[in-house]
Amino acid sequence: MIWHTNEFLLFLIALGLFLAAIELGFRLGRQCASSHDKALTTHISALQDTILGLLALLIGFTFAMAVERFEARRQMVLAEANSIGTTYLRSQLLPENLPDEAKILLRQYVESRLSFYYAGNDIKKIEEVEIYSLEISKKLWKLAVQSTKESDNPVYIVLFLQSLNEVIDNNEKRMVALENHVPQPLVLLLFFVSMCGMSFIGYSYGLTDKRRHGSTVFFALLIAGVLIVILDIDSPRRGMIQVSQASLERLLADISH
Repeated sequence: MIWHTNEFLLFLIALGLFLAAIELGFRLGRQCASSHDKALTTHISALQDTILGLLALLIGFTFAMAVERFEARRQMVLAEANSIGTTYLRSQLLPENLPDEAKILLRQYVESRLSFYYAGNDIKKIEEVEIYSLEISKKLWKLAVQSTKESDNPVYIVLFLQSLNEVIDNNEKRMVALENHVPQPLVLLLFFVSMCGMSFIGYSYGLTDKRRHGSTVFFALLIAGVLIVILDIDSPRRGMIQVSQASLERLLADISH
């Protein structure tokens, strides 16, 4: 998948394809230069403007989708940290020595959630961390069930159960948010339209038989850079733009003391 490929490699591939499309369009335009007339030039110019306009529309639309998903992931980190923190505080309502055990399990759970994120694209490690998190969740739920049997006031245990249930739900919600990418066909369409735009730019230059290396290379670099930034925003596990885990890190620091 695109999101598991190194972004620098994707940038080089995109740039190479764009430059190749410009060169191909230029050579084709130069071959047709002898037979072209003013009407053809106007027609090619109109097509070029239309394709570049479509490209701008697709970039804006895709960028908005990527940012929306990025913000959803950021909010899920905050929601997960808040729910775990609330569960940690309500664990003091458990009877006898159970609060200490619950706090230890919750600290381990926070560590597992951070490990899950920092596993990057290592599928094996992600699966291991998920299994470990699930085991901790089961232990916490078993602890809560045990508390209902031992507590003289089950109302307090209900509060703990509610927050613990929210922790478990947020785990799945965060998983879904991480897996919710911009549709891959849309990304491929964006690359395809970009190549078409580059081809028409090269073709129009070929009709005049004048190369403009500076402007064409700059434009190819610019479009390739924008596309990679969109993929970067939409890839929460790697790249320059990542979802901050500061909320979970602060929570871990607080409960570790």
